[in-house]
Parts: sequence; C-alpha cells; structure tokens
Amino acid sequence: MPLLVNRLLFGLALGVISRVWMRLISNEPEFSCGGTVVVVGVFVLSGLGTGIS
Repeated sequence: MPLLVNRLLFGLALGVISRVWMRLISNEPEFSCGGTVVVVGVFVLSGLGTGIS
C-alpha cells in the first residue's frame, strides 16, 4: 500500500511540474482549469497504474 500511495503522489508531482513547464514555455500562458485537471489527472492515473502493476 505505501508503494501505491508513493506512485500516486509521484504522478501528482509530475503532473504539476509538467503543467508549470508548459506555462513557462508558452507564448500565451492562458490555460483552462479543465485542461489542467486533465493533464494532472492523466499523470496521477499513470502513477497509480504503475503502482498497481
């Protein structure tokens, strides 16, 4: 169980870092809340899947 939580938090951190990176390199840094939720959610699900496997 701790590994699962660890991977979940890793996915969350990676999603947040990637969203910040996208904001830094964008010419027009206007992002929607929905898009942010999707990007972070995909990374969280990816981390969760890694932890389960």
